[in-house]
Amino acid sequence: MASSRGPITRPRPSWGWQDDAACRGQSLTLFFGYEGERAEARDARERMAKAICAECPVRRECVEFALSRPEKYGIWSLTEDERASVRRRRMRRAAMAGVSAAPSNEVVKEEEKHCSSCRTTWPVANFARDISKRDGLQTWCRRCTNAARARKAEQAVAS
Repeated sequence: MASSRGPITRPRPSWGWQDDAACRGQSLTLFFGYEGERAEARDARERMAKAICAECPVRRECVEFALSRPEKYGIWSLTEDERASVRRRRMRRAAMAGVSAAPSNEVVKEEEKHCSSCRTTWPVANFARDISKRDGLQTWCRRCTNAARARKAEQAVAS
């Protein structure tokens, strides 16, 4: 008896979102760096790349693309460590809920949090950890926290 089953085909990813990306036309080394890069240079490069990503109209699609694949290198709105952290968190939540954390083809909203100071919604990567808080994150984004620290330092110098 002959089998009538054909080869298994997987849905092809849609790449159209990349045409609208803010990073289109930028230097690849800004987002992927190079081997042997010093920590200070890497941090500065990552900040510049993330600034471009922050204004990108297809940021969610980019992040989900990087999270749904074993994308180990580059800035995809998140660093390698931040993506690994999001993947681990998703796996833990899926295990607790008893469902599969396998990536799907649908775009899932990136985890976000609302800053109580500037009243802006940011990705959770923009909030420092605080184990005393219910969600484990500070209530102010890093930008507001750093600005408050700078104001406090200026006041200390002025007094």
